[in-house]
Amino acid sequence: MEVVVDTSVLIAAIANEPEKEALIELTRGAGLIAPQSVHWDEVKIRRKDGQVFVIRPESKTGSALDVEGIDLGVTSAEIVEIIRESRSQER
Repeated sequence: MEVVVDTSVLIAAIANEPEKEALIELTRGAGLIAPQSVHWDEVKIRRKDGQVFVIRPESKTGSALDVEGIDLGVTSAEIVEIIRESRSQER
């Protein structure tokens, strides 16, 4: 399972906000998907005691197309044929 989280979830976890334990429990075992804004730059959080935390995206080495496939019950050749047929009907 994958869960979409926003920056506030990441900040709550790093800053030890009261909600941290509940957020950890709710997302345990799940892949976390962050908004694009989290991937642009790093975020620095300074606590009242002066401790600084930095959230920065990890460098991704794989391809964006490296995803788990699904079984559609059709072959690649059948998909190509369906596309060709639909294109010929448009003309």
